Amino acid sequence: MAEKQDIAMNEFPINNVADYLYTEKGNNQQKVTPTDLVKSCGFFRLDKTITPGETYELPYNSGLIMVQNASSVHQKAIAVVYGSNTGNIIVPQGAINFFSEVENKFCIMNAGENTKYVVKSTYASNQHIILTFIL
Repeated sequence: MAEKQDIAMNEFPINNVADYLYTEKGNNQQKVTPTDLVKSCGFFRLDKTITPGETYELPYNSGLIMVQNASSVHQKAIAVVYGSNTGNIIVPQGAINFFSEVENKFCIMNAGENTKYVVKSTYASNQHIILTFIL
């Protein structure tokens, strides 16, 4: 069996995919997932297949959202959303609907004043979504 060896932090191999990242603050060390680290900086990324009728809660109640239905189109919709389920759609896209629920789209909306946004699939089949939410 190979012996375990300590490796200096500056000698770690470079890798762009990792289950955990190891961080230091003072003399304390901790591990964090890349998703949690990015989310703590105000960024959230969702890359998943959503089933018909499924609702997925997003972590913020306002910010900048970029959304793509990766199952059908390459174009992305971009909007600035506010806590009151309103906002400005900067780049519309036919597969995405903001602020209300309509059939055969990914719908981005919230339930009321200062509630978190959700994404809901109103498609009849599974659809793959790629979404970036910046606080």
